[in-house]
Amino acid sequence: MRLELLETLILYSRLGTMDAVARESGCTTAAVVKRIQLLEEEVGQVLTRRLGRGRELTEAGHHLVERSYQILNLMDTTVAELHNLEDNPNGTIVIAGRESSALDGLAPVMSQVRARYPGITFQITLSGREAATRMLTEGTASFAVLDGSWDYSAWETLPLVDEDRWGLLVRSDSDLVGRERICRADITQRSLIMPKERSRELGY
Repeated sequence: MRLELLETLILYSRLGTMDAVARESGCTTAAVVKRIQLLEEEVGQVLTRRLGRGRELTEAGHHLVERSYQILNLMDTTVAELHNLEDNPNGTIVIAGRESSALDGLAPVMSQVRARYPGITFQITLSGREAATRMLTEGTASFAVLDGSWDYSAWETLPLVDEDRWGLLVRSDSDLVGRERICRADITQRSLIMPKERSRELGY
């Protein structure tokens, strides 16, 4: 549908007569009538009907007027967004992943982006690996921070130099107290309280 036809119908709904629309548009009444007829042909519905000496919108006409406002508003919004893409991009960048020192390294980068593009905001969503990759697949996350043990062959990746260190909380009388390093063999026969998501990091 041509936008000028929708604009004519909106004017008619506001002004009430073809003559008034013609004066407002700077054209003839015949031209206004023709535009309404063309619009009726496009949508396959009668949009106006006689009422006494004048005419009024039909139910289909009222419905199309409502949609016309939405269409024109969407067009205006889209044009504004395209301008913003060039001069001032805006939106939210969602970063998913577990708590990691790598997130600390991203902080200055996010600060620089915000300083250059005030319309950009960041949202960090703490989640397990499965949830993070699902968010990437669904498009609800822009980036994900995953550890090196994860299979990321299907994704475009950027290595982060930070290294996480994890500890084991034990009783003070445990034989593990004082160890600088805990290996898989040290805990295989012990009862552990683990995160809900299984770990792939205890590989040795």
